[in-house]
Amino acid sequence: MMAYVRLLLSAALLVALSACQSTAPPREITQAEADPVMLRLFSLKTLSAFEVTVPDTAAKARLTRFIDGHGQKLVLGEYADGAERGYVALDYTRILALDAPFNNTQLLLAPFVISNQGSGSFWYLGLFALDGAGGTIRQLDASFLGDRIAVKNLNVNGNSLLPVGINAELLVHGPQQVMAEPPGLLEIRRFSVTAQGTIVADQ
Repeated sequence: MMAYVRLLLSAALLVALSACQSTAPPREITQAEADPVMLRLFSLKTLSAFEVTVPDTAAKARLTRFIDGHGQKLVLGEYADGAERGYVALDYTRILALDAPFNNTQLLLAPFVISNQGSGSFWYLGLFALDGAGGTIRQLDASFLGDRIAVKNLNVNGNSLLPVGINAELLVHGPQQVMAEPPGLLEIRRFSVTAQGTIVADQ
């Protein structure tokens, strides 16, 4: 009988300990442990990384280091897609937050460039969803801007509900320019961010 009582007491103690463990708050991530890019860009102490999906591939580049040169401030990551190797550089000075709500996340637009073993530098406009409470960011979509262009500015057309219009001011190569020269022709392209979380180029 005593052995049976001890067994019941042991089981009750294990249940109580499990309950205590399940209600304990999660351990806080220290600044040293936190992903440095997420910490610097969004002041989030998280282990999750900021990754950019390389368009038309399944490859992702984890953004890991900041570089400053040629008048640009970028955050850089490397990727591999089979035999292809390259890097992604995101212009964090042009991150644009949208007011329109989207599944309890903050929508962000940011231009990024893909460069591989070839001579091109392919710029895209990326759409990202930042979950501040969860400490994560994910890429929703990207739209091609051009090869060896320069992004001058991004502007929102002021809507607080999706769809939202975006004006992208770009410097592109003129008809008489060679690609080795810096782009010098101003061009404005219009996009829409849809309620489905995609970017559509306006005609």
